[in-house]
Amino acid sequence: MYFIVMQKEFVILLLIRQFTNTDQVISKVKKRKMAKKLFVGNLAYTMTDADLMQIFSAFGKVISANIVIDKFNQRSKGFGFVEYETEEEAKAAIAALDGSDQGGRNIAVKEALPRPDRPQM
Repeated sequence: MYFIVMQKEFVILLLIRQFTNTDQVISKVKKRKMAKKLFVGNLAYTMTDADLMQIFSAFGKVISANIVIDKFNQRSKGFGFVEYETEEEAKAAIAALDGSDQGGRNIAVKEALPRPDRPQM
């Protein structure tokens, strides 16, 4: 049996045979360091992706920093996501930046929740 687990920039191919111990395969995957995504809320509407990247890069290697834009009026929705290479870097950023003043607003920094499945039409 073959399973492909996909995340934004990561593809992990798990080759699992019917009679192998799947716990061993799962434990090997868990040991891998995966990117950690953070939710950043209450952002100033004038903040750009580059500004967000600059603020968060002080705490580790930022893989991506995106501010969510309204598709109808092309303006910021006031929140975004930052992705770090390791969990340790993400925790350091949460500890330092959650509740801090950035652009005249106290931002909220938390672990991002997985996106819920959307029903197929």
